[in-house]
Amino acid sequence: MTGRSEISAIALTALFLSSSVQAFGEIPRFVVEPEGVVAKVGSPVQLFCGVQPNSTTEVTWLLNGSIVTAQRPRDIQLRDGMLSVSAFNEAEHTGVYRCLASGPFGAIVSHEASVEPAVLYSTDASETVAEIAVVKGNSALVPCYPPFSRPQADIEFELNGTRLILDGRRLILPSGILQISNRRSPTSLRHSSGRHVTS
Repeated sequence: MTGRSEISAIALTALFLSSSVQAFGEIPRFVVEPEGVVAKVGSPVQLFCGVQPNSTTEVTWLLNGSIVTAQRPRDIQLRDGMLSVSAFNEAEHTGVYRCLASGPFGAIVSHEASVEPAVLYSTDASETVAEIAVVKGNSALVPCYPPFSRPQADIEFELNGTRLILDGRRLILPSGILQISNRRSPTSLRHSSGRHVTS
């Protein structure tokens, strides 16, 4: 019994020492990596980087390869792996962010997370008039050429100045084309770029 007890005690001691070495010698790893954001000018922005072990790991943020501090760029706060921008400024805060996690036993860098300004260009005035003739009973396809936007803009059509309600006969295809099935009467439609259809 004494021999078995000594062996058990030694085994438990070895297990404890092994666990301790593993805990204190752990290389940093990411639990959550930052995700890209499309931000409106003047709006708040947050990026988060979660690492383990958090007690021995220091988190540093990089913007376009340069270290981010509470003073540069402006309006930035750094706390517990969180990077917060109080008011997004396109000139100062746009770029590629990465999270550097470093500890006593190594360091790792997160994947890239881009922060970009929201954009919606105006419609080309040269595309304000277009007529499409459709035989009664056939389907009408109304093309739409929306301007560049970030994020991708939603497309809506108007009927006589009122937003068009989509149903089983009227739907917007993934390409942005409005499909009207089985036209029964003349109709004039307009979307944001002023394109018309009549039948």
